[in-house]
Amino acid sequence: MNDVETHVRSVLSELADGAPPPAGLVGAVRGRQRRVRRRRLAVGAAAVAAVVLAAGVATVQLREPDTTLQVAAPPLTDSGLPPAPLGLGELPDGFGRPRVSIFDTGRWRIWSTRENPEAELEVSIDSTEPNGSTWPGVEPEKVAFDGRPATLTALPINDGDSMATLAFQRGPALWVAVSVVTRGDEDPYSAVSRDELFGVARGLTDEPTAVQELIRFAAVPSPLVLCASHDGSGQEFDTSQVALCDPRVKNLPVALNGTLPAVPDNAAVQVYWQHVEPGEWWRDRRSGVRRAPVTVNGREGEIAEAGTAAQRLWYGWVRLANGVVVNVETREPNLFTRERFVEFLGALGPGQGLD
Repeated sequence: MNDVETHVRSVLSELADGAPPPAGLVGAVRGRQRRVRRRRLAVGAAAVAAVVLAAGVATVQLREPDTTLQVAAPPLTDSGLPPAPLGLGELPDGFGRPRVSIFDTGRWRIWSTRENPEAELEVSIDSTEPNGSTWPGVEPEKVAFDGRPATLTALPINDGDSMATLAFQRGPALWVAVSVVTRGDEDPYSAVSRDELFGVARGLTDEPTAVQELIRFAAVPSPLVLCASHDGSGQEFDTSQVALCDPRVKNLPVALNGTLPAVPDNAAVQVYWQHVEPGEWWRDRRSGVRRAPVTVNGREGEIAEAGTAAQRLWYGWVRLANGVVVNVETREPNLFTRERFVEFLGALGPGQGLD
């Protein structure tokens, strides 16, 4: 880790306590680590340059994309991303509609929540064998599951919560972990029993589960492709996001939002949104410099610069036609001019899976 990264992580840590409380299974498991997920790395950009804010409102009407943009395929009910290779069967009473996320190629998450007693169920699916235990120093119990060798881990986590995970290999290149996080109780089976946890695993089907279209992209910069999607709408304060990746590279040098669940290392653009209270959406008003309000096709927004003139990055937010406010940040330099970034914001729309 270099000095800039160290400084950025320090600033992010200082800001984390001011973030809205996290939710979702990953938030429950990772606790404090995930509190930084809504703090933008443009705080780090402020360490590179501090510039006086620009005044005035820019009003932009979109024009047709030129050859620097690739037109997306006609919208579908799903995102066009690879579906999760499994489906859920019957869940214990009270659990709501399952949500689906794809983190990067070959990793999916299907999850559902229940309010009373408060718990979250998750099925993690991986096309590669997991590397080691999730909990250092905790030795999983070796168990048998429908004739397969499996491991069972049950332990208290965070402050007063608990979790249990049944992990096994379901087939060639198919590893599964079925987990429950129980809120406010250190007994991992107080909300979902051990038998019910095994029942969820036993009820999995080979019917693929589509990754729903959350954000509709009218056009994206070539050669970027839609690569990841996380539907965090099952909890009020969880963050949802969609990423566009650059297939030409494995890693991008600026590690933004490393704690967000759907951010592959080569994500060049991320779109994310979060409820902060009923009817209100979180806006990133801290990242970047030269912040300026914009109006795009009658919709409010804001943009900001980061990086340097030779390595320009952009941040922004815009209200979609359905009222949802989405934040956008670039991780790959020089993808957009200022005008093109505003056009990109204005071309975003709600997908059929966006609640």
